[in-house]
Amino acid sequence: MPVSSQWFANPGVTYEIDQSIRFNDDDSSKLTGSTGQTGDGTQWTIAMWVKRGVIDGNTKTIWSAGDGSSKRAFSRFVSGGSGSASEDINFAVRTGGSWYELNVDVSFRDPSAWYHFVWVWDSDNGTAADRMRIYVNGDRLTSFSNTPSYPASATATDSWNNSSYAHQIGFENNTRFFDGYLAEMYRIDGQALTPASFGETNDDGVWVPKDASSLTFGTRGFYLKGQDSSALGDDTSGNGNDFTSSGLAAADQVTDSPTNNHCTLNPIQQD
Repeated sequence: MPVSSQWFANPGVTYEIDQSIRFNDDDSSKLTGSTGQTGDGTQWTIAMWVKRGVIDGNTKTIWSAGDGSSKRAFSRFVSGGSGSASEDINFAVRTGGSWYELNVDVSFRDPSAWYHFVWVWDSDNGTAADRMRIYVNGDRLTSFSNTPSYPASATATDSWNNSSYAHQIGFENNTRFFDGYLAEMYRIDGQALTPASFGETNDDGVWVPKDASSLTFGTRGFYLKGQDSSALGDDTSGNGNDFTSSGLAAADQVTDSPTNNHCTLNPIQQD
């Protein structure tokens, strides 16, 4: 089933987002961050607004971390092939020699929509099925095309907390580059949060952003908003966990945002 779109321009929004970062997979656009610090591997939260660009049947990675092999974490848009009606998203972690994965059984094929995603790793949770969670537009996704595998209690992720591994936005190990727009990119180290920390439903029933800059980010947390076109990977969380950009230019800071959604030609319908 498709996920409902969020297409709006200031419908009762109290927090404005001035810009997003445009990623072009043809340019291998990416942001890479490495802090050299150790974080909390049993609880973390990632949240951001996502608007898709080219939808061509190829896998598009939103974020990732790890060594590209035995210690990995990522979330990707995946497809059954070019022209497929399915454009799903997965959330996967490999740690301790085991895979833990959610393959969401919904499609994200609206290139005019801003979607708000929240990914949660919460292995301290007493309920096994709550140890990995994914939300879109404030709602938890619970329909999966696979049989979900959940971590044992207190399982730590090597990828996000190990000081040796870089954090990656828009790609995974120089492959599977994202195409589209990303805004308000948060990582919270040491807390398993809900979407309510980042957004709210307005009087029209639309999920809208709110200012989350006062959150406690933890050691390896960051907040990337792309506010400086000359330093798109600038971390404004106060941690100084800046990202290095590649394949991105000042012109890739754009005014298309979740609170100022620009009209978009449909890359799926080309007839």
